[in-house]
Amino acid sequence: MTIFTARANYWQRNLEDSQKINALSCRRTKEDGTIVPGVALFSGYRVTTILDPADALRLANELADALARPAVNE
Repeated sequence: MTIFTARANYWQRNLEDSQKINALSCRRTKEDGTIVPGVALFSGYRVTTILDPADALRLANELADALARPAVNE
């Protein structure tokens, strides 16, 4: 099911932005000072969000599902 269609006038920008997105493991500090693992998402050198490992895995599965069902075939 396609729920989003990117407009043609954003083609080049979307290509450039997608090449800048990456992820790295990170450490998160809980309120009590405990260090726990996480995943940092970056756009270029800017951190865009920090994910809990369970949410990172959920997102990875959603990305894989999206690739397995290309919207252009609908």
